[in-house]
Amino acid sequence: MYYKTYLLTLSVLLLMLFSYLHSTPVFPDPDSFYHARITALMVEKKNIITDFQWLPFTTLKKNFIDHHLIYHLFLSPFVAVLGPLWGIKIASSLAATAVWIVFWLLAWHLVPIKNSHKKAALISLFTVSLLFNETFFLRMNLEKIPAVSVLWLFGGVYSILYKKTKLVFFLSFFYVWLHSGWPLLPLIALLTRDRAIILASFLGALAGLIINPYFPQNISFYLIQIYDIAIINYRHILPVGSEWYPPGSKMIIWNLPAIFFYCISTILLFARPIFPPSCGNTKRSPREWFLFCVSTLFFLLTIKSARHGEYFVPFATLFGALVIIPHLYSITAEEMQKKIMAFLWRGFYSTFGVLTFASLLMIVLLNSLWNVIRTFTQGSTIYKYEGAAAFLQKLTKKNEIVFHDRWDSMYPLWYYNQDNRYISGFDPTFLYKKNPELFWMYERISQGAIQKNIGERIYSLFGARAIMVEKENKPLQAALKKDESVKKMYEDKFLEIYQSY
Repeated sequence: MYYKTYLLTLSVLLLMLFSYLHSTPVFPDPDSFYHARITALMVEKKNIITDFQWLPFTTLKKNFIDHHLIYHLFLSPFVAVLGPLWGIKIASSLAATAVWIVFWLLAWHLVPIKNSHKKAALISLFTVSLLFNETFFLRMNLEKIPAVSVLWLFGGVYSILYKKTKLVFFLSFFYVWLHSGWPLLPLIALLTRDRAIILASFLGALAGLIINPYFPQNISFYLIQIYDIAIINYRHILPVGSEWYPPGSKMIIWNLPAIFFYCISTILLFARPIFPPSCGNTKRSPREWFLFCVSTLFFLLTIKSARHGEYFVPFATLFGALVIIPHLYSITAEEMQKKIMAFLWRGFYSTFGVLTFASLLMIVLLNSLWNVIRTFTQGSTIYKYEGAAAFLQKLTKKNEIVFHDRWDSMYPLWYYNQDNRYISGFDPTFLYKKNPELFWMYERISQGAIQKNIGERIYSLFGARAIMVEKENKPLQAALKKDESVKKMYEDKFLEIYQSY
């Protein structure tokens, strides 16, 4: 088929771009260390990981579950053959490419006009536009779950639209094993108002919770992960991950093409009786209403937390393709050129205005693209903590507690050193829920708010003699240098390690 040319060309170009991003020794998100190491442990033990004793001060000591189990099974062959760090990078480049290609195929099946070269070209343009949404482009290429989660939701939306109840049940069941965002699929099913689809999705999710290798611990884990972290979100009092904060005015810049398509498509959808497409269905279809509702749902969720932009962008763009392409399909290149030239020749101000707007738009789009590339090429190296972690193994005894001044530094430390135990990780909420008083003492010490007897305080609270501090943390560094009961044992260009007597 002729459309295979478009798919093959897109696949090759996107794979080359994403492979370039993942060829650099950089992890933009420290979560990647966790996914790489836990997969390596699964490969080594030939079994799933059922407990996590490395964070004894958090709720995870008793209620740990691998809530990305299917993702780690997907990574396993890559990690087994290529090693943890580069295995996850290769897998991530393939998953990101698959997102763009599956989006193209989904749009191809949903756009209600006859198959042709022009349809394939227009869908390709909408597909390429995904690259210029900074949030989506970045998160799809992180060495973590987002790309696989979006692919799963693509499958869920496809099965819902085509009323494949068994597939809806299957996807809802295993989405619980894949991602803590599993309630999204039953929520999307509710938008159909189809009882069979809704029942299949809810029963599938319920079965996935109960028929689960981590049941019943997964229930208490999800209460924290979904209710406390995702819904309530303690970002006003805790230093949670940056993706949980509202994007504010940056939402438009980060998701500009998708917001543009969403707004234009919404206008065209509601004005369909006045401006019907010249080809395709002249009535509003259930598919259009459904994708409008899905896009609106993710738009509202993105306003609350920036991370949901990874779902808003593809579904808003898909909604745009469904509504806008039939309006563009019958316009020939000659007609478009005549309309543009006629508008520009109306006068200097029209021409100047269009060129200025186009230039500003291009600057914003290219800046988004460059920001993502720069993140992957100029971020912290994956080897930043390797030396410090190796030194800690020599300095401390097995199972000894290490004090680290940032909760997310636990990931790379644990990747390189599973002999020690750490204080906070995954999310500060897990430490806060276990012991709020201990959490606030940890925060005050980490931020350098306490300047006296640091070594003694850390040992009395956490039993830790080894103290690792980022060089950027000047207040804590100052406190440690003033404390005569601690001694600097290690230093590199990123970190320092002290030990109390």
